[in-house]
Amino acid sequence: MKTRFCGGYVVVGDSPIRADIIVTDGIITSVGVSDEKCDREIDLEGKYLFPGMIDTHTHGFCGTEFSSVEQNFESGLLMEARVGVTGVVPTTRCLEKKVLVSAIKNIVREKKAKRKGARIHGIHLEGPFVSPEVSGSLDKSTIFEPTVELTRELLEAGEGNVKLVSLAPERDGAIEVIEYLTKNGVSASIAHTNATAEQAYRAIDAGARRATHTFNAMRPFRHRDVGVLGAVLTDDRVVCEMICDLVHLSRETIELILRCKGTERICVISDSGVMSGYPDGVYHIAGKDRFVKNGECRLADGTIAGSCKTLYDGARNLFLSGVDICSLAKMTSQNPAKAVGIDAEYGTLEVSKHGDIVILDSEFNIEAVYIDGEKVE
Repeated sequence: MKTRFCGGYVVVGDSPIRADIIVTDGIITSVGVSDEKCDREIDLEGKYLFPGMIDTHTHGFCGTEFSSVEQNFESGLLMEARVGVTGVVPTTRCLEKKVLVSAIKNIVREKKAKRKGARIHGIHLEGPFVSPEVSGSLDKSTIFEPTVELTRELLEAGEGNVKLVSLAPERDGAIEVIEYLTKNGVSASIAHTNATAEQAYRAIDAGARRATHTFNAMRPFRHRDVGVLGAVLTDDRVVCEMICDLVHLSRETIELILRCKGTERICVISDSGVMSGYPDGVYHIAGKDRFVKNGECRLADGTIAGSCKTLYDGARNLFLSGVDICSLAKMTSQNPAKAVGIDAEYGTLEVSKHGDIVILDSEFNIEAVYIDGEKVE
């Protein structure tokens, strides 16, 4: 099947271009002007063609729990695709070792099953090597000492699909784990940490190249004791995750991260959970009640427990605050694809990439979503 998406503005590079896109058997074969005969034409006069978004930090969505040991993910993956997220990296939380291994294996099974909806591009382990002092909503009883042995076991369970591991670099054994991850092509991300700047730089020198939900669950920044934040915000080797639901970060903090890192070194994420997309109420997840009210999810003590918003919601918040559409494409599509090593096939609307396209109007509202050139219903 050969499909021409015509009359729209393709969001690519630093400025949208007026061009047609031809998708042949799921792959983009032309971007520009072409008189090539196609099986069908889709008129998108005046609309934006935006690359499918990739969420590299999501724990679930609309009842789908990515830490489940047996759940079929199709329902959640379809819901993700309908809001422009055409790829996800399912993220586990801290669990008992046996359960964590089973959850990883279930993600692998779901990836192999090739469910409808958003593709699974890998696995993100948030823990189990975080700091008990800055655990947030994570279960302290399932936080483990960082060891290469356990890391190897978790990577083996993932069959090469573990792409990101979030950990606290100040813990004994963490540097050795970071070096091991880096050697094996897995990105180490600084997370849930009370690290000093010196400890953070040691981790970066060892290979850590990412900061998990920057500012959240991190040692606070002080003007003479800058801590981990001073390191990750100013070191150009580090890409910062950023949750833009306007709950985890204020608008001013988002602006600060943007100014420090630039759009080349930011991955917008959702940090969504099983309760995301559901109405206000009380949800029992991981042995704890989570209270959702006015779009915020918190534990009984007020601790933020994940986001109720999607990656698209965060991107639209940025758009409405004045961030240009090409910068948004970099932070929600291109940079996430690079983070998990799939940028040769995904993340931008260029020849030889998959035809994952989000159709947007001038106000960043979604009008349609296509995966491999086929409309998501």
